[in-house]
Amino acid sequence: MKKKKRTRPTNEIATSLIDLKTPPRTSRPLLFEGAALLTLPEAIFPAGLVVENGKITDLGPMAELRARHRGKAKRIDARGYIVAPGLINSHSHAPMGFFRDRAHGKDSMIENFFFPMERNLTAKLVEPLSYSHLLAGLFSGTTAFVDHYYFSHAVARAIDRIGLRGAIGETIADLGGALPCASAWK
Repeated sequence: MKKKKRTRPTNEIATSLIDLKTPPRTSRPLLFEGAALLTLPEAIFPAGLVVENGKITDLGPMAELRARHRGKAKRIDARGYIVAPGLINSHSHAPMGFFRDRAHGKDSMIENFFFPMERNLTAKLVEPLSYSHLLAGLFSGTTAFVDHYYFSHAVARAIDRIGLRGAIGETIADLGGALPCASAWK
């Protein structure tokens, strides 16, 4: 006789990160335990991390967190995972992510490929062009971007909509470039 596979009810919280497919909805804090926590001056292992209402509220050695949150938090097995601070991309041109790999091997690629492409950009195009670069960064652990490009308000809107952090500046070029002396705020 074939064993019937037990399926987990959709409202039940997973007990392992492997089983956790979507962010759990619960009024109880979540205690992720057994992970390696990268902190300064040294890593903590095994460590715990408590999340309440989508925010990290406590972290530290697993034994201490278990004692502080005993009976209050839903425990989730996080063994085999690393908890680390988000990375920072300190020099980004998010909208250009769309153009990457399209100019390799071209002579004078900046002047002959990028500038002509960028001359056609508008704020309406820059925001959606930014998403692929920002999401790729997020998947690599990057949660903050320092970006300077044309139509900086559109890049900032994309960063805000995804929920990332950013320091944004406008590119001003008076000696050449894709949009010399043009206002990118139009």
